[in-house]
Amino acid sequence: MAHARRHMAARTPTDEGEHGRQMLHRRRSLGAVVTLGVALLPLAHGLSQGPPTVPPSRETVQVIRPAAARVLARKTAATALVNHRARIVTYTSARVELVALGSPPGNPDETWNIAGMVNPTVLIHTGAQVTMHFFNADADKDTWHGWLLTTVRPAYPRQLTQRVPLAFPGAVARPVRGETAHRWFGRTVHFIAARAGTYYSRCQVPGHARMGMYGELVVR
Repeated sequence: MAHARRHMAARTPTDEGEHGRQMLHRRRSLGAVVTLGVALLPLAHGLSQGPPTVPPSRETVQVIRPAAARVLARKTAATALVNHRARIVTYTSARVELVALGSPPGNPDETWNIAGMVNPTVLIHTGAQVTMHFFNADADKDTWHGWLLTTVRPAYPRQLTQRVPLAFPGAVARPVRGETAHRWFGRTVHFIAARAGTYYSRCQVPGHARMGMYGELVVR
């Protein structure tokens, strides 16, 4: 009996057994390759992408106290040349940061306040990296406002009949509700002003742009 077992162990493996060993070897080899690939993926991603030039948009709603929002608005306005008489805000740097307040107290209804002015014209350079902080400062908590930059010129219809094209990828902040308990809600978006031209920052809530909630942003 022992002789028979030794004889069976010494036999040449069958095709099925050999195939199984080959498949096992391939699976082990593939597993090693996959593990190595996963381990190298973050490094490869970092090498191929390089440092990000524009962070992704923050989709979450931000909450800020009105006093803090006004401080941020003054801080960003101080990085620009502000001409109150001509109602023009000029940025000369390659990085632009600004604050747009939607219908804050003291403003006419359905208007923007940027750098302390109602619906001013904003001038920036081509290729500028723009950070836009948008806050709904409307005292009516049931009034929603949003912000987007579009190529569509005024006048605007009461109702939107089609999707509004964006001037640049990422240049949109979805609508948020109005003030509640002395808090303003908003979003921060980032985009690159890649092409020269005249664009329009407007609220995308139906009827608001028609009532005057838009302004010019000129890329030159």
